[in-house]
Amino acid sequence: MRYLDYLKPQATIIINEEEIYPPSVNSAMPNIRRISTTGSASTFKTVKMINALDLARKAGNIRAVNTVLLGVLSTFLDLKSDLWEKVLQEAFPSKSLEANLKAFNPW
Repeated sequence: MRYLDYLKPQATIIINEEEIYPPSVNSAMPNIRRISTTGSASTFKTVKMINALDLARKAGNIRAVNTVLLGVLSTFLDLKSDLWEKVLQEAFPSKSLEANLKAFNPW
């Protein structure tokens, strides 16, 4: 969020609604809800707000937040779904694979 000024207008922004700030920058961070609804958001091609924690919880593993966000990112990239699934199968152990596959495509 600190680098919005460096993005081009055709940028796509994916934002997790959960706000976690490092203590060192807590006071300088912009409010994500304000960015997504006014001002800055209107200057970008796409601003996608995702409640990744909630979707990861519904998939069965709250630690799959990044996988949810990766799944959102995948919808903007021209890569086949079987390639994504293969990468996830290689990246996760069998005990967490099912939840991560669900988190990757929660809709």
